[in-house]
Amino acid sequence: MGKKRKWFLSWFSSYLEGRGYYVSIGEHQSKWTSMTCGVPQGSILVPLLFRLYMLPLSQIMKKNQIAYHSYADDTQIYLALMLNDYSPIDSLCQRIDEINSWMCQNFLQLNKEKTEVIAFGSKEEVLKVNAYLDSRGQTTKNQVRNLSVILESDLSFSSHVKAVTKSAYYNLKRSPKKTIRQLQLIQNTAARILTRTRKSCPNRSMA
Repeated sequence: MGKKRKWFLSWFSSYLEGRGYYVSIGEHQSKWTSMTCGVPQGSILVPLLFRLYMLPLSQIMKKNQIAYHSYADDTQIYLALMLNDYSPIDSLCQRIDEINSWMCQNFLQLNKEKTEVIAFGSKEEVLKVNAYLDSRGQTTKNQVRNLSVILESDLSFSSHVKAVTKSAYYNLKRSPKKTIRQLQLIQNTAARILTRTRKSCPNRSMA
């Protein structure tokens, strides 16, 4: 087992060590520079290696019983509050400082410009929570974007619907008639499925 482990570590080290990079613009090329950290870009092992590298971050979350979700290099933290009990926010702020410290020690940087905080709930409670978060140095927002979905503090989805509608109208106006026809057929089929109407039924219009 010891020989296999030594061989595996040697093989894995050869994959990461001895690499370099240069910048090429047209016919000009910079000097070759050795890479002392990072992984080969575009490699099939990159997602796995990144998850292993970020493993201590998840351990910080689990240790403090913080709900979170990671997607690529983005991490979302969820926190549930009881009425007029803001003590979890104090704990969360401490964990954010701990996370920031860990990232600095591991050649990473917390992007404060992309770090967004939003509270969901009734308008009155959201205002109270936002005020408390502001007192703890956390700037809140009324809406954020999560994987192309716009979320608002009242979860009305009105901004998302407006954005989707605007994009749909924009693309429909610039689509050729053939494409519009295909979309119309799909819409008609979906309407028939929802209304359980046969295609030959003359009593209902699918337009």
